[in-house]
Amino acid sequence: MSSDNCAVESVHRNGQLVIGFRDAKIHDESKIQEVSRALTACLTRAKNRKVLLNFANVQFMSSDMISKLVMFNRKCRTFGIHLELCNVPQNLLAVFRITRLDGVFQFYDGDDPLLVMPANEGVERTTSDASNR
Repeated sequence: MSSDNCAVESVHRNGQLVIGFRDAKIHDESKIQEVSRALTACLTRAKNRKVLLNFANVQFMSSDMISKLVMFNRKCRTFGIHLELCNVPQNLLAVFRITRLDGVFQFYDGDDPLLVMPANEGVERTTSDASNR
């Protein structure tokens, strides 16, 4: 796993770049900027034009960080990269639904979209066992 800085880490798995967040809470402006820069830097390593953001470590993020994710999604589209989100906690998934961003992003319960069912469109999520990773 490659450490891009103290904000995120990434690894190529199953033909996609998987990016994980290191912090459980992403809410102060300096951390948001750090994460945003790290995500953008990762785009150069998306070999197969697929990026999966893994939220397994995240418990909370501010609305400013969610806005950065929307901008990151736009950057991905500009570069022809398909972005997906996985292991999004229920509290954050509720925010995505309330803000109607669940129609913008594609959500998965595990970190391998080939093996799990999408969690979009109001489908109740099942808990994946993150302890085996």
